[in-house]
Amino acid sequence: MSPKSANQSLGQSLWPGEPQLLVVVAGSEPPRQTSLISGWLPAVPTVLAGLFGIWAVHQLTKGREREKAVFELYKSVGDHVNGAKAAAVAAWSARKGPERRRAIAETKWRIQQVGGTLNRLRLLSARRRFRWTVAFYAIRPIGVEAAMIQFRRMLTDDPFEDPERGPRKSKAEEIEQSAGDLLTALDAAFAEWIS
Repeated sequence: MSPKSANQSLGQSLWPGEPQLLVVVAGSEPPRQTSLISGWLPAVPTVLAGLFGIWAVHQLTKGREREKAVFELYKSVGDHVNGAKAAAVAAWSARKGPERRRAIAETKWRIQQVGGTLNRLRLLSARRRFRWTVAFYAIRPIGVEAAMIQFRRMLTDDPFEDPERGPRKSKAEEIEQSAGDLLTALDAAFAEWIS
């Protein structure tokens, strides 16, 4: 047998220009996976990391939305306080009759608006915040209850609802001071909360 025919019988060619064929014979077949656990187990850390990422983004979005809602309530308190202040001044300076009764009813309604808004602000601002220096810590909610009580007392001080009292235009200055104190306390509490 010639060298050329021996090489061709093995599927190899040593001569230039002729196609060469390479045959690889493996000793055994690759092992087949017989259970789902061995097939899915390597993917578990990736799935868990993905779920944790989705949860983290959701929590951050909820926190941002809550802070926006707190800020919107904080901005609206000033309008409610100014409305209550104007209604109280009108009630204190009105003469006896239906005009005074309407002004008194409007003052009470406006005070309820201020109190309700401050209560929603207090409840919505009570939360926990994560800082990198310490773990979770509680943040005090925005609470100005003492200033609100003083404001309400100043607006509805006796004899506010007495039908026989005369107009008191001097009350306007005291009401203005009390409203300023309430808004100052609110600004300080909000600045502490936001920092």
